[in-house]
Amino acid sequence: MFTRSRPESAAMADTTSQVRREGNGAPSIISAGVAIKGDLTSPGDIQLDGTLEGDIRCVALTVGESGRVKGTVRADTVVVRGEIVGTVFANMVRLDKSARVSGDLTQRSIAIEAGATITGHIIHKEKPLDSQAGNATDGVNKAAPVQPEARPRPVASA
Repeated sequence: MFTRSRPESAAMADTTSQVRREGNGAPSIISAGVAIKGDLTSPGDIQLDGTLEGDIRCVALTVGESGRVKGTVRADTVVVRGEIVGTVFANMVRLDKSARVSGDLTQRSIAIEAGATITGHIIHKEKPLDSQAGNATDGVNKAAPVQPEARPRPVASA
C-alpha cells in the first residue's frame, strides 16, 4: 500500500550515505589485551588500546597509551599516545608526550609534545595519503647524520 519502487541509483545513494553516517559515529574500540594479526580497515574512527600487527586504514586513529601498531598506518588524523612501529601517512599527526614512533611520518601537519620520541624521518607533503608505502622517502635529500655538539670542557681554576 505504501511501498514504491526506487531506482537502483537511489538505493546506492542510501548505502553510501549510511557508510558515511557510520564513519561519523562512535569509534571502533580495540581494548587493551586484544591482539590482532592482520590488516584492519574502517570507514570511521578507531581507538586502539590493544595491539595490531598489520596495516591499518581509517578516517581517524587514536593509539592509546597501552596501544601498539606494527605496520603501515593510513588515516586522515592520527593521535599517538602509545607506540607505532612502521610508516605513517596522515594529513594531521599529533604525538602526545607518551608517544613512541619508530618509522617515517609522512604528513601535512604535525604537533609534537615534549617527551614524545621519534626514530625516523618526518616528511611534509601536501597530499600525504597519496604517497606509496614503499616511496615514503623518495625525493628526500638524506643528509649525513648530525653529530652531537662537543661539550665544553670545564676550565681549571688556578
